Amino acid sequence: MEYAARIILSTIPVGLFFALYFRNFVFQRSILWQSKAFFLGMLSSIAAIVIQALLPETASPAVRSFFHAALVEEAIRFTVLYLRIRKSSEGFTVTEGIFDGILVALGFAFSENLHYSATTSGYVILLRCISSVPLHVFCGGIMAYFLSYRSLCRENRKVWRRLNWYGLRRFELAVFALLIPFLLHGFFDYALFRGDVWNYMLVPILVTGFIVTEYMAARGMQIFGKNILGALGLDADDMEIIGRQQEYEKWLSDYQDEDREAVEIFRNRWEITPTALGILFFLIAAAFFIIRFRFPSWLSGSGIDAHAQIALTVVLPAFAAAVLLLRDKINYLYFRETMLRVPSGTLVHIEHERGTSQDTMIFDILPGGAFLSGVDDLSQGDRLHLSISRNNKPSLRVRCAVRWVNNVNRQLPTGALVQFLKPEPGFLLFMMIHALKRIHLRPVTRHAG
Repeated sequence: MEYAARIILSTIPVGLFFALYFRNFVFQRSILWQSKAFFLGMLSSIAAIVIQALLPETASPAVRSFFHAALVEEAIRFTVLYLRIRKSSEGFTVTEGIFDGILVALGFAFSENLHYSATTSGYVILLRCISSVPLHVFCGGIMAYFLSYRSLCRENRKVWRRLNWYGLRRFELAVFALLIPFLLHGFFDYALFRGDVWNYMLVPILVTGFIVTEYMAARGMQIFGKNILGALGLDADDMEIIGRQQEYEKWLSDYQDEDREAVEIFRNRWEITPTALGILFFLIAAAFFIIRFRFPSWLSGSGIDAHAQIALTVVLPAFAAAVLLLRDKINYLYFRETMLRVPSGTLVHIEHERGTSQDTMIFDILPGGAFLSGVDDLSQGDRLHLSISRNNKPSLRVRCAVRWVNNVNRQLPTGALVQFLKPEPGFLLFMMIHALKRIHLRPVTRHAG
């Protein structure tokens, strides 16, 4: 009877998070497709358990959490998602990849919970079942976003050219795909292994994972699928540059328009079911908080450590309430959209291989390249030298190639999209500084005419 209760306890959080995320994905996939991803997650959990059993025992919480747990589990998940995304269909999208990552994570969490149900007793299984499921979901979603985006970036398959700009860009995305979930998972397990007051750190870690996952999901819905990018002859980085350019030009054209659309951080969405459940969890957390500090004798006979007791009855229900009440009510792209509406222009001198030259303005510099505004005498494939002006410093020179030109379609920015060719370390440093200077964490206010 007790084991059956543990299995039920292991299953409920998995089902809740599946329902929470499934309803927000508009594409339809068969039960077989979903079952394959879930089953792969279960297999990856079994592989992780076997590898962890072979590792030498250690008393260090840091080694156990970051290397025995986080590194092993995230490396296996990375391998599974990498292979699955690599074999994706021609209509593959980042959103599809994120949901795939969530399904794999749910299968992993379910199998892991069953393992702990069979090998662990006491409140530990309760704490793990409730808190580890969202952790795996967030890590899987974040990892899948970066790997999915990476699959939509250009790849040079010639072995001797892998260490070019495009190869470095794909390597960067792969590093983020593994590093961010590894750190999130490692700090979570470290707090869990240390116990005591460290149990209170579980919620800030989970909230961070929730916010990042929601942001990635919102970003993923803005990225074209593989088939559309292929038809346009562009990749995900190219479309990011073009999309940003549209935002900059819109900002400039609307700057004096006092009726232009405002970007809001909160959405007025209040669905009955998640709102009612969020209020219920909040009331549960508030009730146990009052009982714990006003009537401590009521819970003194439970045999559970006081800090773990608070984590289970107050902190985790409060986290569930926050997730349910904030879900779909925050515009996670608010800061990104606000920053994009405030362009920071840089003067550029263009030198063509034919010997002609001209000056123009670029509003942004991204790892994939930049957009040259208003140029009309370039063709796809042209090689250029850009001299980028800096304040009271020598100009930076970088070679680039014209990837896309638009002088006809007025619905899209007019000019040329260029991609950098093997930029020097000094230019890479300049790009990092430029990105930091662009961060305008302030709302765009309306200006009177």
